[in-house]
Amino acid sequence: MNLQSHTIENNEVNDLFKQSQFRINSMAIIHEMLYQTEDFTQINFSHYIEKLVSDLINSYKGSEHHIHTNIDIKNIHFNVDTSIPLGLIINEIISNSLKHGFRNIDSGTISIDISKSNPSDFILRIGDDGIGESGKINFNVKKSLGLNLISGLTKQLNGSIEMDKNKKGINYIIEFQEI
Repeated sequence: MNLQSHTIENNEVNDLFKQSQFRINSMAIIHEMLYQTEDFTQINFSHYIEKLVSDLINSYKGSEHHIHTNIDIKNIHFNVDTSIPLGLIINEIISNSLKHGFRNIDSGTISIDISKSNPSDFILRIGDDGIGESGKINFNVKKSLGLNLISGLTKQLNGSIEMDKNKKGINYIIEFQEI
C-alpha cells in the first residue's frame, strides 16, 4: 500500500490509502506483540498503545514535533478479540486528533486513560487539547468512515460513547466490556 500510495496524485485518495495503512498497522502491532510473548491469550495493552500512538504521531507529524502523550493504562491486559477493536477505536481517534485537532500546530497533548469500573467493564477516556470543537461531532449522523468505525467498534465491545465537553479539544468517554 505504501508503494502504491506514491503513484497516486489525488490527495484525497492518497489520504484514504494512508488511513488504511494506519488501520492495518494497528492490527499488525497486536499480532507482533502476540508472537513476542509467552501468553498468546493476553496483550499488555499499555505497551501496545504506547507503540501505536508513537507510530501515529511520527507518521503524521514527523520526528520534530511537540506532541506529548499522557497514557495511563496500568496492569491492563486484554484478549485479542477486545484488543483489535479497541486498538482500532484508539487509532481512529488519535488519527483524527493529529489531522484535525493539531492542524497547523505541532504542540499539544494526547491523553489516554483506561480503568476498570468493575471486573468486566472498563472506561476509556481519550482525547486531545487541540483546536477541535466537540459540538461538531454527532455519532447519530455518520458522515465519515472514521466515525462509523468508532461507533460500530464501540457497539462490538458492548459499549457506549459520549463526548467529554468539560475538556479543551476533542475528548471521548467510552464505556465497554471485554469480549
